[in-house]
Amino acid sequence: MSTQQKFKRISKTPVNTPVQVHTGKAIPVSKEEAESILTTFIESEEDRSANVSLNIGNNINGS
Repeated sequence: MSTQQKFKRISKTPVNTPVQVHTGKAIPVSKEEAESILTTFIESEEDRSANVSLNIGNNINGS
């Protein structure tokens, strides 16, 4: 019988590996620009979410 333990190799994922982020200078924006950026982001996320929901619904219906 062997007395050595065999260890399972753990796969690398973003959760268990270091992540390095480099940021540039902050650029001030006006309230109007901030609102425009946020509106664009929210609309694109809502569209993406709606498309995902439609795809899931189509798969359930057998389409």
